[in-house]
Amino acid sequence: MTYFEFTNHFLPQLAQLYLNKEIDFHALVDFDLWKKVFPDVPKADGSFYWNRISFNAFALNDPESSLLLVYNLPLQNTPKEAQFIGIRFNNNRTRLNMYVLRRPRFYDEFWDVFQYNFELGKEIFIEKLRGTNSLREFCADIQRLPFSSSNKPSLFDRIATKVFYN
Repeated sequence: MTYFEFTNHFLPQLAQLYLNKEIDFHALVDFDLWKKVFPDVPKADGSFYWNRISFNAFALNDPESSLLLVYNLPLQNTPKEAQFIGIRFNNNRTRLNMYVLRRPRFYDEFWDVFQYNFELGKEIFIEKLRGTNSLREFCADIQRLPFSSSNKPSLFDRIATKVFYN
């Protein structure tokens, strides 16, 4: 597995399985099982290592009393790479939103926050991060966003995603 596969395939599939009630909550944070199924296989430059991914959980002070799980990925200094992946649950864990913080296309821009749309099976641009690309800023921006179970992309979002991120 690569960091790209972890970000774009593995975690979205786990979240979708959780939404479909096919796996329990614990499966979203079971690193020991993940390591057994997908062991570290050193390859060329940019190898995937489980010990380089850190995990945090935060109780958000929002109307939903959300829980935010954040996966922190190592940075490779390439455009559009993900640094944080956040899975946000409502208070009874029946709904979730998945967010990804990605490096911008150009070095001097603010980082981009995307929300994964499970209906479309892809990320939709939400906004630019308001501060630095720190975990604190990421959590603050996610807390500020309204909790929604579905996110329809606007025409601008579809164009921006197609032009800059494909």
